Amino acid sequence: MMPGKGLLGRAALAISLVAYAAPAAALEFDCDVPANRFSSVVDDGDSLPSIQAKVEKLVFRADDYLPLAALRISNGDDSRSVSLQLVAPNNRARQFDVFLSLSTGGAPNRTLLGRIDIDGPIELKLFLAEDGSINVQVGSFTATRDFGPLEASTAAALCSSGQFKFSDLSFRQTS
Repeated sequence: MMPGKGLLGRAALAISLVAYAAPAAALEFDCDVPANRFSSVVDDGDSLPSIQAKVEKLVFRADDYLPLAALRISNGDDSRSVSLQLVAPNNRARQFDVFLSLSTGGAPNRTLLGRIDIDGPIELKLFLAEDGSINVQVGSFTATRDFGPLEASTAAALCSSGQFKFSDLSFRQTS
């Protein structure tokens, strides 16, 4: 071995390990709240996010507010947001209503995208592209809508009035 090569080699390895950032591991989020309450897990970022998860209904607790599981992206002050929502119309629902909700400072513009059976985990993906388009996936259904770019952004998984299991939950930042 040449003098200094071991130290130099270790330094180069250390630099290459620092420069490589492994993708974040997927999270599990057991969102369990009483009727009319909500809970969330949030990732604050400074670039355009995407968020995805598999969502499974465990218990519905409808009262004043309907059971809901959602993925949401918003700007830093929450004045602009987009959310992909699974909403149960009652405690015995066999299908979720799937909504895309866009808010640009006023009341949210909520669009029914369709319905999906509640028979196991449902794959959800929400991605805001650099050009401001929103790409969503619910199971095998996909849609794209215009929204406009967001500056600093926050991504969240949330639920209300029930228990939902979010598995393979990941927040990704794009540069």
